[in-house]
Amino acid sequence: MAASANKKANITDEAKYLPDEGLQAALEVAMDMEIPLFLTGEPGTGKTMLAYWVAQNKEYQDNYSLDPDVLRFNVKTTSIAKDLLYRYDAIRHFRDSHKEGNELLNILNYIHFEALGQSIITAREKRRVVLIDEIDKAPRDLPNDLLYEFEKLGFRIDEATALEIEDENFDWNEMPSLKRLKAAKPIFDEQHFIQFATKEEQKSKKIKKPVLILTSNSEKNLPDAFLRRCAFYHIPFPEDEDKLLKILEIKGLYNSKKETQLTKDAVDFFLGLRQKAGLRKKPATAELIAWVELLQSIGISPKKELSDLELKKLRPSLTLLGKNKEDLDRIIGQLKVKKQGTA
Repeated sequence: MAASANKKANITDEAKYLPDEGLQAALEVAMDMEIPLFLTGEPGTGKTMLAYWVAQNKEYQDNYSLDPDVLRFNVKTTSIAKDLLYRYDAIRHFRDSHKEGNELLNILNYIHFEALGQSIITAREKRRVVLIDEIDKAPRDLPNDLLYEFEKLGFRIDEATALEIEDENFDWNEMPSLKRLKAAKPIFDEQHFIQFATKEEQKSKKIKKPVLILTSNSEKNLPDAFLRRCAFYHIPFPEDEDKLLKILEIKGLYNSKKETQLTKDAVDFFLGLRQKAGLRKKPATAELIAWVELLQSIGISPKKELSDLELKKLRPSLTLLGKNKEDLDRIIGQLKVKKQGTA
C-alpha cells in the first residue's frame, strides 16, 4: 500500500479535508485492489469531498499515477447504468440527417461520453478518479450493471450498428467528445463490445482501473452482489469538539494558536443540539462550517445570554441548522435569552 497521506503537509489547498485513518485505509485497499470504494454516512459528513481530496493529494498522485481532475456523475432516480457511460444526442442527429444535401452521419458523432465512460476510454493514458454521487437514488439494477463495464474497461454503444462501429473511414479520435480526451484506440470483440485495454494489459497491471468512489445517504439498501465487490466505509460524524475544531481550522475558520472563543462556543452549542436537543434531522459537518462562517460575520456567540436585538440578528443563521419547524423551535429553545426587565 502507499504511504498513508494523513500528514498535515498533504492537506491540499484545493480540497481542504481531514479523512480519518479508517477511511484512508479503505481508500487505499480500493485503489490497490482496483475495486470501487462505497461510502455511506450522514449528508454533510464529507463523502463527496473525499474524491477531490484524493485526486489533488500529491502523495496519491505520485503513488497511484492519478489525474488531478475528478469526473463526477450525480445520480438521478431515472438513471440507468448506460447514463454513467455516455448519452446519445438523438435530436441533433435527427436534425442533421434531414438537412438538405447532408448524408446520414455516423451515429458515433452524436455520442457524448460521461464520467465512467471517459475514465474507461482514457485508462491507457491516465488513471482517473470517478465520483458517482448518491447511488442509492438509482433503480436497484444500476449498481450491479455499472460494475461489469468498470471491471472489463469497456462497454457497448447500443445505438450504434456493427457497420458504424467497424467503419474504416471513421476516426475515433475525431469524435467531437473525444478530441480533448486523448482516447486510446478501441478494440472490438465479436459482440461489438468496445474495450480500451487488452486482457493482457489488464492482467499485467500495465493499465489500472479508475478510482471509483460511490456515495450513498443510506436511503435504501443496495444489492448484496454489488456490496460484495466493493470496499466499504461508513463515515461517522465526529462527535468530538477537538475533531470539529480541527476541521474548522483546515477550513480557515479557527486558529488553535489564537483561540477564538466564539468558534468554540459555536461548536459546543452545535454538539449540544446533536446530542441533547432531540432534533429529528441532526445538522452535520457541512452545516457547522456554514454556520460558524456566518456567526463570525455577525459576531454573536450562541452560548451567551442574548438580548432581543442579538436574538433577532442570530435567528436567521439558525435556519442553517434546523430544516423543519419543529427542529427550528427546539434550537431556539436552547438559546439563553434575557428576561424582560433584567439589565
